[in-house]
Amino acid sequence: MLDVTGFLMKATTIRAMITMTVVGSVLAALMFALKPLVGNRLPKSAQYVLWLTVLAAFLVPASMFVKLPERPGVSITVIHDTVEKYVLSKEEIFDRVDAEVGRNGYHEEAVDALIPPAWWQEALDDIPFVWCFGALLFISVHLTGYLSFMAKLKMSNKAANTECRLPVYRNAFAETPILIGLFCPIVILPDREYTDSELRNIILHEWTHDRRGDVWIKWISLLAGALHWFNPLVCLVRREIERACELACDEAVIGKLDKKGRQSYGDTLIAIAADRRMPHTALSTMMCERKKFLKERLGAIMEHKKTTRLAVIVSAALVLLIAGCAAVLGAGTGGKHLPEATISYEGKSAVLTLGDSKSIPYVELGSVISLNFGEKRPASVSVIEVIAKADGSRKYHDATDRTLEVEYSGSNLATFRIGLHFGDALSSNSADYLPGNAFRWYRIICGDNEKDAVEYGLWLRTDPSIKID
Repeated sequence: MLDVTGFLMKATTIRAMITMTVVGSVLAALMFALKPLVGNRLPKSAQYVLWLTVLAAFLVPASMFVKLPERPGVSITVIHDTVEKYVLSKEEIFDRVDAEVGRNGYHEEAVDALIPPAWWQEALDDIPFVWCFGALLFISVHLTGYLSFMAKLKMSNKAANTECRLPVYRNAFAETPILIGLFCPIVILPDREYTDSELRNIILHEWTHDRRGDVWIKWISLLAGALHWFNPLVCLVRREIERACELACDEAVIGKLDKKGRQSYGDTLIAIAADRRMPHTALSTMMCERKKFLKERLGAIMEHKKTTRLAVIVSAALVLLIAGCAAVLGAGTGGKHLPEATISYEGKSAVLTLGDSKSIPYVELGSVISLNFGEKRPASVSVIEVIAKADGSRKYHDATDRTLEVEYSGSNLATFRIGLHFGDALSSNSADYLPGNAFRWYRIICGDNEKDAVEYGLWLRTDPSIKID
């Protein structure tokens, strides 16, 4: 059975959520700042895409797909680095402390700097449960409203004798034309008389919504609202998406009409504008639910102009800019410039990873460890051998560390040998002298220059240099 609670408790999930909400909020603020400048200068469909790009920033953790080069001492991804620093599980805190003590010995100030305040750690323990409760409550309220709305509609639906690629119904409960349904969408019309031009415009409008997948966007927007229920900016973004959706749909419809047809379409919007507010559902499109919004839509229809090539270029540039900002702001660190190496020993091979102490392979004394860097070996590879405990932390003072001789072979190989170490004789614990009970930690530092140097950690288990019978 899937342990949902255990999954939500993982610090990586919390980090992803915080990063997405911060990145999405920054982009939303940028879009709200650009909104007065964009106005009627860009196609409505482009503005719709821009807001959908912001929505994607709230839903897609960019750090999983975008990695920026990691430069020592230089913080490129401020949001990612800050979140990584302060949002840690207890296990990750212990690992960082062990690694620090293993590298530099125990220094109280350095260790304290790695441990977040106690109140913050306690807050992190509660965050997943509070977030999960809020998300479930948000989804429950909206789904309940949606299902109740659908039930009321079904009670008074009557099939309409109207030509359309979608099922069309008349309903006395409906105040304005509605497109509803995710997998089997239907069009619902208020039960009243329509002229031929009104009916044609309504059907064309709702069919355009269906063709563009706007109901799916509504559901995705609801998901963003559930995940980020605590962020008021998400509510504003969802409202802007709803507004841009209708304007873009109007633009797509009137783009195929002449001046007289646009006038007729505008008249239809006025004629079917809802006199009273219907129960709101975020999971359907309503042709003209709010009279306040009607004025803006009519203005856009009357001022409609053919999209110029310049407008298309500027729109594409803005979309790429917003998407690029989302990628950079939410990016992780560790780009492809890092040496990707594999180790091999005694006919076995494994990937050499940064600080991986989860599995400690056994290697006989005298074995040669081969580092394969793929296409090209870094100009410099140095290996420092440390006597370690079973958990990978340092066992003795750094005076016992020693730098091993590294030999190069070809353009991509570097090797070093597991040899005897005088530190094995320092232990007063007889168990440390048993076969396979000597733990070694290797700091493998590689890079083309000191500025770009990258350090790997490799733990091995071998036999002690001295045996006691």
